[in-house]
Amino acid sequence: MGSFLIIFDIQIHTYIVMKRIIALTLVAGLIIVGSCKKLKSVADIKFQVPYKETAEVPGLPNNPFIPAEGLTVSLPAIEVESQSEEYLKQYNTSSEFIREVRTTDLRLTIEQPASQNFDIVDSLWLLVSATGRPEILAAHKYGIPKGQNVVNLDLVDNDMKEYFLADKMYFRLMGHFYDAPDTTTKLNFFVNFEIVANPLYK
Repeated sequence: MGSFLIIFDIQIHTYIVMKRIIALTLVAGLIIVGSCKKLKSVADIKFQVPYKETAEVPGLPNNPFIPAEGLTVSLPAIEVESQSEEYLKQYNTSSEFIREVRTTDLRLTIEQPASQNFDIVDSLWLLVSATGRPEILAAHKYGIPKGQNVVNLDLVDNDMKEYFLADKMYFRLMGHFYDAPDTTTKLNFFVNFEIVANPLYK
């Protein structure tokens, strides 16, 4: 009977020790995983890539009739060289380490004529596409205030990585127009991307 109790006591002790070992192993594993995530986060490299393009807008395509309630019209797409490889080299990184690309600023400015402003339109949408990639909405603006020749668009939270890494991007502006722009209108597009790269990403 005494031997049985000793053996039983040893088994209980062993069971308790094993539970503690398993618990400690799990805790250590969680600490390691958390440390790895923190290490990866610390290794993030963030930098800004601005683009500025000017488009001539000699009225609306095909000179459509605009009814009193307005008309939604798309302007011709603007082709933009991404030059992503050149930007990445400046920051000693490469496309394989790009984690994400987000738009942080998207602004439209009427450069000329001086008399032109955005009173001709009340809503704008900017769409972005690239070869082999679907067109997506990058930004929009509803209820544009009167008398403005600069409009800051409201951003859509899309990862623009695949578009930034493409050789060329295409920006297409749509608007709900109440009047056609002057035939001498020049429109500036200012787009800013925040790039997050990480050498530990792969």
